[in-house]
Amino acid sequence: MGLDIWVVSSGEMIAMGLNAVAALLNSGGWSTVLWIAETLGILCCVVMYLKTHDLRGMFAWGFTFVLVTALLLTPKVSIIVNDLTRPDRIDRVDNVPVGLAVPLWMLTGLEYTIATGYEDFFHFPDERAYTKTGMLFASKLLEDSYTMVGENAVLQDNFNEIY
Repeated sequence: MGLDIWVVSSGEMIAMGLNAVAALLNSGGWSTVLWIAETLGILCCVVMYLKTHDLRGMFAWGFTFVLVTALLLTPKVSIIVNDLTRPDRIDRVDNVPVGLAVPLWMLTGLEYTIATGYEDFFHFPDERAYTKTGMLFASKLLEDSYTMVGENAVLQDNFNEIY
């Protein structure tokens, strides 16, 4: 089971970026980065304790560090990248941290739901549906505006001035 994310274009590039994040977090170098962060955090907490003699700062840092690493970075999920401009290609990325996967899943799922609901409500024809063509529709409109011929000479002169 994976979390679906929806993109309008460049799904392959997003999958490559998520693969890079997954490779970085699953490499041996990541444990070294965590060890360095932990060591520096403990040193800062000790210095703060020596200044204030208050253990709340140490406990707050420890709680935050454990919470972030245990809940956001350690659990891994699979992401399924759905590119709306290329429905024939679906990319799957494994071992993506939950702290990155869940916000992507929530945001893109909400955006996709709103866009499809808007299209269903206003009944756009399929060739003009944004969730099926993405920016291709806007590109076609711009291309058509270059070749548009106005019935009024003043209107045509204005269009020629703009383009």
